[in-house]
Amino acid sequence: MAKILIAEDEIELRDGLKTILTMAGHQILEAANGEEALALMRADRPDLVLLDMMMPVVDGTRVIEEMTADDQLHGIPIIILTNFDLGFMKEVAMSDGVRDYIIKANISLDDIPARISKHLPRTAPVTT
Repeated sequence: MAKILIAEDEIELRDGLKTILTMAGHQILEAANGEEALALMRADRPDLVLLDMMMPVVDGTRVIEEMTADDQLHGIPIIILTNFDLGFMKEVAMSDGVRDYIIKANISLDDIPARISKHLPRTAPVTT
């Protein structure tokens, strides 16, 4: 079982992700903004972060910057969730060590567990 942090301000999407990932055997942490996400990561280091780029208080770009600069958080796999298909954002995000980039409108919740499984550390087995 992997510990996954869902950092997403849209409650319906966050709840849907939580349901599908819990059913896939994962432990879920939830944050409604980047500030909450960083605090949760520091308190209870996740195996992977699903990170919305457009959140209140602290946005996804700032979360990535802080994770990259923090020895405790550096190296946690990040998968970006966004509604924007911006080529330059993808390029910048991927250069900062993000593992994957998901356009919310282009993916079904049912496809998320398989999409993230390849990015989970080997020490965090996936239960099916």
